[in-house]
Amino acid sequence: GTTRDRLFGTLRWQGRPLTLIDAGGIELKTTQGLPEAIQRHVQHALRDADALLLICDAQDGWLPADALILERLRTFNKPIWVAVNKLDDRLNVPADFFSLGVEDILPVSALHGRGTGDLLDRLVGQFATPSSSLAPEPTTSLAIVGRQNVGKSSLINALAREERVI
Repeated sequence: GTTRDRLFGTLRWQGRPLTLIDAGGIELKTTQGLPEAIQRHVQHALRDADALLLICDAQDGWLPADALILERLRTFNKPIWVAVNKLDDRLNVPADFFSLGVEDILPVSALHGRGTGDLLDRLVGQFATPSSSLAPEPTTSLAIVGRQNVGKSSLINALAREERVI
């Protein structure tokens, strides 16, 4: 619950630039003040991104709150992936995640960096191939969203292979 605004990090994978957007946890009920401002930043991240990555916590399993967040993400008509984080012992996705109607459910351990290469392969493979001209390469942006404390910031750090967000 520490991310409050949008944090951006850019990395290159397979010769392609990818901008990651980390936002605070999605809250389904907001109050006035800071929580409301955090949710405005989440909405900006969702609108600005080319694709959306929902991070879920394998230890919690698939929760009703995750289902409501996925429902909200679908209204943006953008590619959606689900990464199941905190699979620290084995990269086996719990069975309850396969009933979501999402094509790509990706197992990761942000803590250990496992599964992050496969995740990046899937993400950049969805978009255009790298440019060989001298023109600037377009950057794909990916909003990383989910409930509070599912490991969104940790996953960004694992993907970027450095501490970009605290």
